[in-house]
Amino acid sequence: HREPKFSKAVVSTQSTGEQHGLTWSREDPAGDAPCPRESHTCVCTKDANEKSGALYIFGGMSSKAERMGDLWRLDLAKMIWIPVIAIGLPPLPRSLHTANVIGNKMYIFGGWVAINQKAKNKTVFLPEKEYKCTNSTACFNMDTITWEPVYTEGFEDALPRSRAGHASAVVNSRLYIISGRDGYHRAYNNQTCFKDMWFLETDKPPIPNRVQLIRASTSTLEICWIPVATADAYLLQIQRLDNSDVHEWYDVAVVKGNSLVVSHHHSKPSSEEVDENKPIERLELSPGTTYRFRIAAINACGRGEFSEPAAFKTCVPGFPGAPSSIRISKGNDGAHLAWDPPANSNGNISEYSVYLAIKNSQSTESPSSLAFVLVYRGDSPSCTVKTTSLQNAHVDQTNKPAIIFRIAAKNEKGYGPATQVRWLQDTKTSSNKRPVDKMS
Repeated sequence: HREPKFSKAVVSTQSTGEQHGLTWSREDPAGDAPCPRESHTCVCTKDANEKSGALYIFGGMSSKAERMGDLWRLDLAKMIWIPVIAIGLPPLPRSLHTANVIGNKMYIFGGWVAINQKAKNKTVFLPEKEYKCTNSTACFNMDTITWEPVYTEGFEDALPRSRAGHASAVVNSRLYIISGRDGYHRAYNNQTCFKDMWFLETDKPPIPNRVQLIRASTSTLEICWIPVATADAYLLQIQRLDNSDVHEWYDVAVVKGNSLVVSHHHSKPSSEEVDENKPIERLELSPGTTYRFRIAAINACGRGEFSEPAAFKTCVPGFPGAPSSIRISKGNDGAHLAWDPPANSNGNISEYSVYLAIKNSQSTESPSSLAFVLVYRGDSPSCTVKTTSLQNAHVDQTNKPAIIFRIAAKNEKGYGPATQVRWLQDTKTSSNKRPVDKMS
């Protein structure tokens, strides 16, 4: 039986500038290098200006079948090995685990560990005869050089089973793992390969973009918002704007999707504690009243921060509602817009007006502070906005690049609320048909 030979060499690759041109070169870092090993993990991090970075090596198995628990840092700017002496309780020495970087933290999951091992401040254990897989998770904070505890709540069947040789990836702030083998049986042929996939939520969701209006009526406001990738639900709150000096926020609902028709809210301010002896009533929206909305995303790590408020007004009785079903297509002469009349016209619609958001050095990305110019007025529920006008359009960058239009209808009493729509600008496609984003 030949003892395996492991390497501790460091190699790098660099583009030659030619198509498919890559060159490999062998590096010679200074300092004491980690011992030769296999089945370890290596992650790459960059500093704030992304001009230099480091490699972090953790664990693995030596040529003497020793499970390793040491942590090393290779400074890529100085090309020097540095052993990392971290604060806190380190994870068990292991091999065939995974390591991923999310923000300033490295997450270790799974792998092979010795059955008789217990967590100690040791980096190398004696050769083992018995070993098993683990489903433990460890977190290394690269800013504070600290091993931080990871708390995972749930029953055993709500956690991934112990495994090694799995794959992992990071999407936003979520750590995904997939497949691997269980290692419960010593004979390789008797091990079970998994086909499941799990993700670990590592942070609260980011701040959502502000709420947008789809359409208004005298007693309802239909709103929407851009989904947050790591959100499981959203907490929507409302604030009535009147002559009062105190404007409380009230809970509307916890929503799974990214749109809602709001007709009422809870009577208890969100700042007050729940009083079991005091029933929570339902307060209906009033006609001709301005309300502010804000929203926060929620996931397993908790509730994120609230978005910036957005204000919308319910319709005054007798005025028409907002046009709906906006369709926009690109033509050789500009953008072709068409829409359906308001569901509640409250009389005959005599006129429509279409406005375009334009470039303004003093305006911000906030829809409430954009400058709009009239580009159409007439009785037809369709129009063409010329290319010369589109050249001066403001391109909203809050999500995907989009040009913003507002369309309003007029009856005998006057103009009702406008429907705002984002016309997505996909610069990577030459198609004349471009999608219309959620109306706001």
